[in-house]
Amino acid sequence: MRGRDDADTHAQAWEQLAQVVGPGGARRSELVPVLGSGMRAWVGDRVLPAWFRQWPRLVEQLARQVAVDDFERGHSLTADFERLVEAYRALRPEMEPLAAENALIATHVRQALRAQPYRRFPSLTARTGRFARLGFRDVIDLGIDDVFSDPAEPGAVIVGSLSGARTTTVRTVHGTRFWHPHGSVRAEAAPSQVVLGVERYGRSVAATVTAFQRHAHWVRQNPADAAKDVRTTSFRLEHWAPLALHAPLLLIGTSLGDDDWDLVWFLRMRRRAQAMYGCRAPVFRLTCGADDDAGKVASYRATTGIEALHGGRTWKDAWARLFAALGAV
Repeated sequence: MRGRDDADTHAQAWEQLAQVVGPGGARRSELVPVLGSGMRAWVGDRVLPAWFRQWPRLVEQLARQVAVDDFERGHSLTADFERLVEAYRALRPEMEPLAAENALIATHVRQALRAQPYRRFPSLTARTGRFARLGFRDVIDLGIDDVFSDPAEPGAVIVGSLSGARTTTVRTVHGTRFWHPHGSVRAEAAPSQVVLGVERYGRSVAATVTAFQRHAHWVRQNPADAAKDVRTTSFRLEHWAPLALHAPLLLIGTSLGDDDWDLVWFLRMRRRAQAMYGCRAPVFRLTCGADDDAGKVASYRATTGIEALHGGRTWKDAWARLFAALGAV
C-alpha cells in the first residue's frame, strides 16, 4: 500500500505542476526554477559527470594553492571551505576568520572556478541553452560558477543594496533574469559577492531577513496585494526573496543539505509568510530513483511544503518528463 500511496502522491504533484504551467506550458514563465549545484551534474546526463568530477579536485587544488598539506575532503563544498579557512588561518595565525574567507574567495576560489572548462562539452552547452530558452521570467541560481550564462552575454547587473547588507547579482540571458543569491565568480562587477563560509552565509540570511521586512512594510501600505506574485504589483524587486515568496518554485539539483541551508531557512519562512497572507504557492522538487537525497528531503515537506516530482528511474527519465510537463518536448 505504501508504494501505491507514493505513486498517487507523485501523480498528484505532476498534475499540480500541469495546472501551474497551463496547457502546452502557456504559463510556464510564471514558474521560478531554483537551481542548486546538482543541476550541473544532472543536466549533462552521461557527458557532464566526467566534468562534474572536477569539483572535488577543485577543493584539492585550493588546498595546494594555499599551501595546506594532507587536506581531507568532506561531503559538501561548504564543509570543505570551512576546513580550508581553518587550515589557512593555522598557517597565518594573525589573520581574522573573515579576512581568511575574503582572501580565499578573492583569489584562490575565483581563480580555480573561472578556469573550469565549461565550454568544452557541447552537450552541456546545448542543454543549459535549451533550459535558458524555455521562457522563464526569472531563475534563481544558487551556484557560483554561472554556468548557464554564455560568456558572450553582457556582464552582470547589480540591482540595489539592502541596507548595506549585500547586493544582489542579476544577469539577463535570453530574456530571463538569472538571480545569483550566492554571487558569481564570472561577474566582473561583483566578485566580492560570492557566498562561501559561515560569515558570508550569515550575511546572506541577514540580507534575506531585510528583504522580508521591506516586503512586509510594502504590504502594510498595499494590503490588497499582500498575496500576489510581486512581479504583478508595483513592488520594486531588489532581492530574490520577495520574488520567490508567492511564485511557484521548481527546485532542481538542491540537496537541501549544508550547501543549501539558507534555502531551507527561506522555504520555512516562506511557508510562514504565506500562512499569514492567506495564500499558498507550490514548491516542487525534481527527483528520480537515483536521488540519494529524496528520503531526507521528504522530511522537509511538513515545514516547507515541498512536493516531489518523481521523474522515473534515472535523471534522463526525469528530464524528459519535466520538459514534457513544461510543454517543451
